[in-house]
Amino acid sequence: MIKRNGEQITVYYSMTLEAMIVAGKYDRFDRDITAERFPTAGNGKVTLRPVLVHLNKVASTAEVLAVIAKRNLRPAMNAELLAYGATYPETQCKHPIVALGQSARIGGHVYSPYLNENDDKRKLNLNYVENDWNDNCRFLAFATFSVSLGQIAREF
Repeated sequence: MIKRNGEQITVYYSMTLEAMIVAGKYDRFDRDITAERFPTAGNGKVTLRPVLVHLNKVASTAEVLAVIAKRNLRPAMNAELLAYGATYPETQCKHPIVALGQSARIGGHVYSPYLNENDDKRKLNLNYVENDWNDNCRFLAFATFSVSLGQIAREF
């Protein structure tokens, strides 16, 4: 299942990671989420239309990435996850929102960032990529733009 309802986010790639976390007003965040581990890739200000992919089942990271790719989407990066959380803070209180487009090796495991709510606190956390993802997770993704010149020419 894919949720597309016209939502938009603006990602300010020039912001520091620390500023992005402050803008999200998270009650708690994992101190292992650092600019060194999760560097921002991009320039300027970009407006994107997020897609929340929900598999509605327990799934491995490989399964999730395959579903995202099959739908011509790409998984979100950390900066995009933070922009989503700052723009739509209530969504993470309903279900975890995961960004699989960026990961970091920490202490022998590979982690990806996600947003969730626990004990009425909004949190920015990390989870093992090697673990299966719960059936309530939503995976933040964005459309890929791979259009050939032939496709563009047919439009005119």
